[in-house]
Amino acid sequence: MTDTHSQEYDPSKEHPFLYFGKAAEKMKPVTATSTNPSTALNLPCYQTKQSSTLYDDNMHQRSIIEPLWEDKLSDIEDHRDTVPMSTPPPADTWYAILFKTPLVPVSRGKQWHIVFSYTMAFLMVAIMSGEFMMNHELSGEFFEFDPFNFMIGPSAQTLIQSGARYPPCMRNTTAMPPEEQYICFSQPYEANGHAGIKDNNNQPDLPDFNNPRQSLCSLQHVCGMGGFLRPSVPDQTFRFITPLFVHAGLVPLLCNIAGLLTIGRSLERVTNAVRMLIIYFVAGTFGHIFGGNFVPITKLAAGSSPAVLGLAGCLLVDFALTCHYITNPKRHFVKLLLVTGLCFTMGLMPGVDNVSHVGGFLAGLLIGTICIPPAHGITRRGTLYLWMVRFAALSILITMHVVLSNRFFDRDYHYCPLCRYISCMPLNGSCRLDKT
Repeated sequence: MTDTHSQEYDPSKEHPFLYFGKAAEKMKPVTATSTNPSTALNLPCYQTKQSSTLYDDNMHQRSIIEPLWEDKLSDIEDHRDTVPMSTPPPADTWYAILFKTPLVPVSRGKQWHIVFSYTMAFLMVAIMSGEFMMNHELSGEFFEFDPFNFMIGPSAQTLIQSGARYPPCMRNTTAMPPEEQYICFSQPYEANGHAGIKDNNNQPDLPDFNNPRQSLCSLQHVCGMGGFLRPSVPDQTFRFITPLFVHAGLVPLLCNIAGLLTIGRSLERVTNAVRMLIIYFVAGTFGHIFGGNFVPITKLAAGSSPAVLGLAGCLLVDFALTCHYITNPKRHFVKLLLVTGLCFTMGLMPGVDNVSHVGGFLAGLLIGTICIPPAHGITRRGTLYLWMVRFAALSILITMHVVLSNRFFDRDYHYCPLCRYISCMPLNGSCRLDKT
């Protein structure tokens, strides 16, 4: 034997992951004072009985170190409750669902610039300002107080002349035939004392200067927006699109801008501005076509909320395609349902067409299936299935669009009487037909 046994044995070098301060206090190294193999207790192997082989030395060393390791684990367990943990809050709390879960689609790699969402938000604000100016010219007030507009906005007359969806201006109806004369809106007078609107012979249509509200006008003057190509044929079919820019007041305007800048921006980063434009206008236009088939013929509607509900439908499609890649899919799905339910609840407010919301949401599901790209690369068979589903969704969307459009322009179509309860709460007679 050499004199290497006279050196002190350091267990931390041989077992660094088992060595603790507490173990070092219990394990005292033994130095060899003799080279006689018979004095086995002097060997630095931390044994408790005599051994002359390397195997016995290792086994006895393990018999000492393993109990010390168990003692250290027991100390950690005893103090586990006192150690501060940096874990996130529980995933099923309402606070985490509402405030800690962003409605952001799964990234597809490339992030597109946000152009369409900001442009639409700017146009909404600009057109809303124009509505207030028009209402001030017609009635002398920026907001309508008689009757009071609960949406804090202009009068119904201003909304009609701004481009709201109003079926009598879009097709022939028995409720408002184009051959009849109707009460004119209040029009500003010109410098010569005549009313602002004149007929084809350059004669004023408002001959009663003392009470112009009781004067009579034709239907195309009531509708505005440039009138009709033929005075006896209402043809303003563009009112399926223009309501997406017109709002009944500040309340729906702010809500729709908030929805557009939250849901729309995240979708546009994934899809790009062109796809976003297609999704927005297809869902919004289809929503107003859908609503026009199931509400009373003289009920006007305005707002981009059907398009915003279409964006929510696209988010639901994105969730179905990428739920396996989301960290907490349950919490994401619950918040998506809460936001969608809140939008439909706001559709029960006065002056809002909730039936159009339903149509926009359905169109969003279909157009989202067509336009939303998959999150990651898929197999050839998966690509084939995806295109089959997209073709089926496109076929359903086109079929519904054609059927509902033909039904809307059918002169003898009948609306759904019970569908009015989708757009209003039956309180204090607010759903009566004479109030629609």
